[in-house]
Amino acid sequence: MQIKRKVTKLVIIKISLLSLSIIILFCVLQIIDYSVIRTININDLATAEDIEWHIDTINIDRYFIAITGWAYPSGKVPNNVHINIVLENIETKEAIVLPTVLVDREDLEEISLDGYDNSQCGFVARVMKYLINFNKKTYKILIDIKVREKNYIINTNQILNERSGE
Repeated sequence: MQIKRKVTKLVIIKISLLSLSIIILFCVLQIIDYSVIRTININDLATAEDIEWHIDTINIDRYFIAITGWAYPSGKVPNNVHINIVLENIETKEAIVLPTVLVDREDLEEISLDGYDNSQCGFVARVMKYLINFNKKTYKILIDIKVREKNYIINTNQILNERSGE
């Protein structure tokens, strides 16, 4: 009986440690994911034609900036669509691609006038503020959308600085 209890305790401890390790690993991967930014040259990208888009929210909290919205090609099946949010520094013209994830947006089916299912064209972009030196710079928000292997850039005419957001 004593040996069974010891074995049971040992199994519970091992499972608990494994679970805690998985949670810590997940947290570290989330932090790494939000810290991967890269710069691009937007001069090589074509301006968007027939792209429907909308920026829903710009949330700025203590550590993160989050931008949500949607974009899709009007009148085309939205296959092979990739979306990234790009911040262009107003002064230096340096363009930074934010980590952007496509999200399912059922509301896009209702507002779509072209008859195609655009529900997979929502996006969320998040970045840590310190990575882009946010408190000292002003950015223009752009949408980089890749449709059938061709990249387009959309100027949203929205500015992101320390006075922006909700």
